[in-house]
Amino acid sequence: MVQDSAVQALKAFLDQQAIGPLADTDELTSLLEACWHQFEGSGETKMEGWKLRRGIEDATWQPPYLEFLFVRHPAYVRGSKWGNLQRWCLDVEAVTAEVNEEGRRLIAPLDKAVDTKAEAESLVKAILSGQPDDRFKILPDGSVRLNISAIIPATNAETTSK
Repeated sequence: MVQDSAVQALKAFLDQQAIGPLADTDELTSLLEACWHQFEGSGETKMEGWKLRRGIEDATWQPPYLEFLFVRHPAYVRGSKWGNLQRWCLDVEAVTAEVNEEGRRLIAPLDKAVDTKAEAESLVKAILSGQPDDRFKILPDGSVRLNISAIIPATNAETTSK
């Protein structure tokens, strides 16, 4: 297999590194980004080289294997506060890549929890009192329609976006 200069540059960089944890992940990230598409299997989970700029972690060099942890954000894009942890293992001699899912990590602060018990008690009292309240509407047949947007704060995006 003929390898392009970007793969050769990555190999040259790794040849200069001590075996074990890698401290210089900035240069490593740049080199990986340039040759990511060359690694067979690198497109698994729709991974692309430019995404590596978000930061690789826990990079380790054990020739011929380069391993690192990467936090993917697809769930975050859809409103979740969690990112998927992936462990990538690259064989720089065979120019292959494998990925394993390793769970998830909180990547943004969680919204403040809503005290649903206190809110429910407050709603019951208000409904039974018959007083006007923007959290609900008493219908002509006596049933009650709740206004969820007035009950659950909009800051709870994961709850209110469903």
